[in-house]
Amino acid sequence: MKATKAWSVAGLLVVAGLSSVSCGSDEGTSGNNGGTGSILTGGTGGSSAGTRAEGGSGGSTTAPNAKLGRACTQARDCADPNFPDLTCVTAKDTKFADGAPPKGLCTMPCTVPMQDGDTDACEALGTNAICYPFEDNATTGYCMEGCTFGAPALGDPQKCHGRAEFTCRPAAFSKTQDVCKVSTDCQPGELCSQGSCYMIWPACLPGCSGDIDCEDGMYCDQSYGVGTCVTKKQTGKALGEPCTVPDPNGPDEPDECLGWCAADDVGSTKGHCLTTCTYGAPCAYNSATEKFDGACVFASKQLLGGAAAAGDTGYCDLACNCSSECSDSTLDCELLPDGALSDSFRGAGLCFLADPMTSVPYDHCAAGGAGPDMPPTGDAGGGGAPGTPSGAAGAAGGG
Repeated sequence: MKATKAWSVAGLLVVAGLSSVSCGSDEGTSGNNGGTGSILTGGTGGSSAGTRAEGGSGGSTTAPNAKLGRACTQARDCADPNFPDLTCVTAKDTKFADGAPPKGLCTMPCTVPMQDGDTDACEALGTNAICYPFEDNATTGYCMEGCTFGAPALGDPQKCHGRAEFTCRPAAFSKTQDVCKVSTDCQPGELCSQGSCYMIWPACLPGCSGDIDCEDGMYCDQSYGVGTCVTKKQTGKALGEPCTVPDPNGPDEPDECLGWCAADDVGSTKGHCLTTCTYGAPCAYNSATEKFDGACVFASKQLLGGAAAAGDTGYCDLACNCSSECSDSTLDCELLPDGALSDSFRGAGLCFLADPMTSVPYDHCAAGGAGPDMPPTGDAGGGGAPGTPSGAAGAAGGG
């Protein structure tokens, strides 16, 4: 692993790569890839129900005997004579900025490599493990398990220990010598920012899908790129609700959303609430209804090097019972190839780009029933700087 990295607090770099995703477009859509789609349909293994990004190649991430990245409740869960500093940050220990890792994490404190030649002590814990700072300009952090985009998929212990409450997403980036105008000018899996291509370093980072992943008295912070459990109850608009995009010259957070506000069009101040999520898993858990508002079925080919598998970072797509709940004439409510979503979701189908040649809309709403307003789809290219969600207009939050 190269020592020279530029760090992106809480993985905000992810938006610049995902900004090219649009609902139902070829970007991030394909047939099944084996893995854990059963997470969405309630089965136990088999094909990936309705996953819409292509499977790809990957490899071993964490050393088989390393405990880095495991869930834990106490220090002895992480005890390893080869790594005496490895300990448990429990699900109530707010050591990751002001948040705690959902369901606990075996990790250890570390010093962030900041200059050429600096050694990342976390590498000894597993292949591509990194020291990740949870606060801006921090010189210290915690060791996080490395991962690769694509195969292996969630459910394989080599993919973030098979944990859906963690997601394989960009944690850091390093500048290459290649110049660019847009990300497609760069190598697969690289991003274009300010005229240069950047290599992405992924890691297994917290990605709670709602309070259901947190301890009693703790709440999931779904704001962009966070995913930890905090002590303050979170408030804001749910997935798909209309919102006003924050001033580009001001902070991106806080905004009106439980997740974050994605612009409907490039440069627009009108947007809709979106959340990132763990691809192939339920997302946007609604504590009021005790159901998931969506499923994570969209991912970016550009960001993930042309491949995605369950466990990678993605976008949450709104669940529905009829197309009127998508509130966009270009979207249809459709069932996944493996059938209806379970009763754990707000609806049996998902909002996808209408395709009358290949799909039949699902229509099981009560007469006169209509759901929340949803964003129009669109493919908004992303040459924006890593670390800013403003480039994510037209992303797949609504279908």
